[in-house]
Amino acid sequence: MNAAGSARKPTVLVVDDDPLTFALLERQLAASGFPSLSAQNGREALELARRRRPQIVILDWVMPELHGPAVCRELRTMRTPPPYVIMLTVHSATQRVVEALDAGADDYLTKPFKSAELFARLRAGVRTVHLERSLAARALVGQRMARQLATLNGKLQELASTDDLTGLLNRRSGIARLDEEWRIAVRYDHPLACAMIDIDNFKRINDTLGHVGGDVVLRNVGSVLRSTARDTDMVIRHGGEEFLVVMPHQSETSAALAAERYRAAVEAACAGTTISAGVAARSAESATPERILRHADAALYAAKRRGKNCVQQASEILRQPNTA
Repeated sequence: MNAAGSARKPTVLVVDDDPLTFALLERQLAASGFPSLSAQNGREALELARRRRPQIVILDWVMPELHGPAVCRELRTMRTPPPYVIMLTVHSATQRVVEALDAGADDYLTKPFKSAELFARLRAGVRTVHLERSLAARALVGQRMARQLATLNGKLQELASTDDLTGLLNRRSGIARLDEEWRIAVRYDHPLACAMIDIDNFKRINDTLGHVGGDVVLRNVGSVLRSTARDTDMVIRHGGEEFLVVMPHQSETSAALAAERYRAAVEAACAGTTISAGVAARSAESATPERILRHADAALYAAKRRGKNCVQQASEILRQPNTA
C-alpha cells in the first residue's frame, strides 16, 4: 500500500479488553495500511473518540465500565456524522444482533471472526465513510452557494430598488413603499404625510456646471435630505431633480416643519443651492396615494410661484382652482 492510498483510509478505533483480539486487530489493521487508535474499555474509547474523531470503530460488546451498546449510543450523540461502528460479540443470537443495531451499530461480527470477513466489512465501512464525506462536502458547497446566492439576491434587490446616482430609493420602490405605508395608515387610522421637493433653478445649475456638476448637486442634496430625515421617514429620488419624502405618523403641520428643516439644511450645506417643498397629508381630500402625491405636487408648484426656497402646505391651496 503506498503512502497516498494509506492517507486516504479512515482512522479506525479498536475497543476490546481481550489482549489477544486486541493485538490481532491492531496487527492486521497496520498491515493493511489503516491508521488506528486503541482503547481497552468504554470510557477510554469515548474519550479518544471525542479527542481524535475516528471514522470507524470496531467495538467489543462485553467490556469493563461500559458495554458496547452503551458506548455505541454515546458515539451517536457525540457528533455528526457519527463514526461507522462494527460490533464484536461471541453471541450470534438474533436478539443480540437486533440490540446492537438498535444501539446504533452499522454492522455486526461474531467472534471468533475470520480476517477476510472482517476486512470485507471494513471495506463496506470505508465506502460508507467516503460517501458521508462526499455528501458532507457537497452539503457545505451547497450551503456556501446558498449564502452567496442570498447575498447576490440581496444586492440585486438593493440595486433594483436604489437610485444609482444618489443611493436613495428609486421612484418605483418609493411608490411601492408609499402604498404599503398608506395601507397601514388606513388600517390603524394613523396620520401619514409626504413632501414633494424640487431643487430650485436646476436647469441653470446644469447649464452653468454641466451635467457632471448637476449630478454632484443631486448627490449632495440627496445626502442632506437623508441625513436630516427621521429614521422612519423614506427619502426617494422621484425623478430628475425631484425628491419625495414619505413621513409615517406625521400630520401636514408636522410634515411642513420637517420640510422646513430639509430646506434650511440644504441651504446651509449646499452653497448656492436651495429647494422648494410641497406638503400634503392623508385626509378626506387626499383619500388615495395618488391624490396625496397630486396635492403635494400642486403645493410644490405653489411654493415655486411664491418665489422658491420655501415650503407650501396643500391644505392652504386646495380650495384654489385646478389643484384638486
